[in-house]
Amino acid sequence: MSWPGPGGPAGDTTASRSRWLGRGWLAFTLVVAALAALLTVVILRQYEHTALTARFAELVAGHHSRLVDGLQDPVGRLQAVGALFEASDRVTAAEFERFTAHVQAGTPRRFAFGWAARVTAADRNTFEAARRAEGLEGFTVLEGEPGTPLTPAGARDEYFPLVFFSGVGGPPAPPGFDLGADPGRRAAIEQARDQGTVVASAPASRPRPVLESRYPAEHERCVLVYPLYAGEARSVAERRERFLGLVATALTFESALGDAVEGLGDEGIRLVLSDESAGGAIVLARDASEGDVAWWSYLPFWTPTVEEDSRAFDLAGRRWLMRYAPTDRFYSLHGTGRPELGLVACAALFLLLAAYLVARHRGIEQLAATEEALRRSEGHFRSLIEAASAVILAFDPRGRITEWNPAAERVFGVPRDEAIGRTYLDRFVPESERERVTVEIERIQGGATSQGYENPVVAKGGEIRTFSWNAGPIFDKPGAPRGLIAIGTDVTDTRRVEDERKRLERKFLESQRLESLEVLAGGVAHDFNNLLFVVLGNTDLALTDLPPESPAREAVLEIKAAAERASHLAGQMLAYSGRGHFRLEPVDLNAPVTEALDALPLHLAEGVTLERALSPDPLYVRGDARQLRQLATALVVNAVEAVTPPGRVTVSTRTIRSLDHVRVANDDEGLPPGAYVTLQVADTGIGMPDDVLRRIFDPFFSTKFVGRGLGLPAARGILRGHRAHVAVGTVPGQGSVFTIYFTPALPDPEAAPRVE
Repeated sequence: MSWPGPGGPAGDTTASRSRWLGRGWLAFTLVVAALAALLTVVILRQYEHTALTARFAELVAGHHSRLVDGLQDPVGRLQAVGALFEASDRVTAAEFERFTAHVQAGTPRRFAFGWAARVTAADRNTFEAARRAEGLEGFTVLEGEPGTPLTPAGARDEYFPLVFFSGVGGPPAPPGFDLGADPGRRAAIEQARDQGTVVASAPASRPRPVLESRYPAEHERCVLVYPLYAGEARSVAERRERFLGLVATALTFESALGDAVEGLGDEGIRLVLSDESAGGAIVLARDASEGDVAWWSYLPFWTPTVEEDSRAFDLAGRRWLMRYAPTDRFYSLHGTGRPELGLVACAALFLLLAAYLVARHRGIEQLAATEEALRRSEGHFRSLIEAASAVILAFDPRGRITEWNPAAERVFGVPRDEAIGRTYLDRFVPESERERVTVEIERIQGGATSQGYENPVVAKGGEIRTFSWNAGPIFDKPGAPRGLIAIGTDVTDTRRVEDERKRLERKFLESQRLESLEVLAGGVAHDFNNLLFVVLGNTDLALTDLPPESPAREAVLEIKAAAERASHLAGQMLAYSGRGHFRLEPVDLNAPVTEALDALPLHLAEGVTLERALSPDPLYVRGDARQLRQLATALVVNAVEAVTPPGRVTVSTRTIRSLDHVRVANDDEGLPPGAYVTLQVADTGIGMPDDVLRRIFDPFFSTKFVGRGLGLPAARGILRGHRAHVAVGTVPGQGSVFTIYFTPALPDPEAAPRVE
């Protein structure tokens, strides 16, 4: 039987693949160089897209609140006019005129307000006579379309004729005009009556002389109505029963939005306002202001496209949608031009691609080697199975051996002639197991069978091996056993393999669990950091706008402080997941450790003696100084918190010339011998039991009541990023020792660390 090897087909394939990669390397480099110019343009376009998107979002956010406030302003003023009627049993026309003038004081906008009473069909004649008696000559409930003569209203269940009117320029609507004659306004009146709040009618673009006459016909508008009741009305039934009438005003979108719309146009942003409750009917569309446009904005490939922003809101019982879209003027005003960024990005991408191909080539070689090892292992295993033979023994009722096959000779090292007639228990079963095996033999001789019974045996050379037996009685006639026969299989190696498989399985599952937690923690921390960036940015903007004496400033500062603490927590999660920012360079380990110790809060180590035993010589390792400082802080804080005062925490660093095999955390293989730079933190605290020791690097696991369980997991993530190892020794009640092993680094070819 031949085994595949490096010189076989698999080895030839791997060598051929390596040679092909070597010959194709130059061609690949030339192709990447040819694509560099195109990649420069693409990367620059993406950069501009990001900048324009951010600027567009900033402008939209700033103007959107002003636009919504502009639409909400007439709603609030209408409610203020309604409060006049709610506070008084009787309101005269003069009082109405004065109050509406007062409501509009201090604002350049002017609105028309009207009071319309609810009149049933039965009360119509009486109501008209009463109004005429009050001086409204010829008062009649009227209806009609704008631009046509008004006529007396036809028969309906109820009417809503105007009684008072405060106009804004132009002739007022005639008293008696029925606001409920139009189906759209009537639907809004009924909705406002049942809800007890301001409701807007469906928007319209045709001329409406009622309530509003200042603006030309092409301006889109709607009518806002606010219901009034006789006393308090909570339920729909009570509101309908006590409904007296309403105050109304016209909402003209062009007027309400005012300067905010102009500001958007100046920034090159198109605004479209639609009524989603009316099937998306557009009520206002304003394009960007005219102006010079940069020549490059006409190039569709060069100019990135910013997605339009849509924001919905509810107002006056209807759903509105504001859509913001950039125009060519926006791209001209806010575009950027950074060609050098494209060149730098192209060079970086070239290096990344080259590194990727090298890593991929190494991965192919490793995959081929793994497949070869797997084939070898599979072949050996199959050969062992085919060559295996079982041990066959037979005993008489007194336990003396009557049969002994060649496999037994090989296993026990005793020839058949010497074995026959000897007592099996006395010679081949350990003394500690004889009683148990005797019970099983007696059970089988009583007529039972045994499947898979295991016990240790004394094999050749006194070696103890485990056998699995299938045994049954031997009968000389029915019901009269004369001994037993047993077929044994040596399962010593099988059990060892099973134990190793279980160990590897446990290790694999632990690795999978930790990897899942790392991915989860990294993803959450990354997204959380993005959210905190928005919070911190907005708090800084808010602090800029707030005066020092503002009562809201303290609250904003507390929000900012909480967000910064949350950002630190997210940084720990990123460090644990291995996605933190690392910049590896030769660093004297003593420096970040000293900085970490000096920065510890005084109250933290109160009652605890903090001893330093740092090496007097520089100990250079390849690492990130900031991350190493965080690592030292996490270890020292963990040690201090484990100590009950009075106690001692000792921090030391040194270089070890030659280290024997050391078992490190979460690695059954241990640390290989060699030279290492070590950081050791020892405490005289309470120590840790085994169940706690196994979980100290799990995220969010903490034995402290107020702990977050991220200090040591973050430290483990930092160690992984530095390819360092940690060994943990602990004795419950006496303390713990954390030892970090770094690979030494040289600051320059002539420098070398002094070893101890």
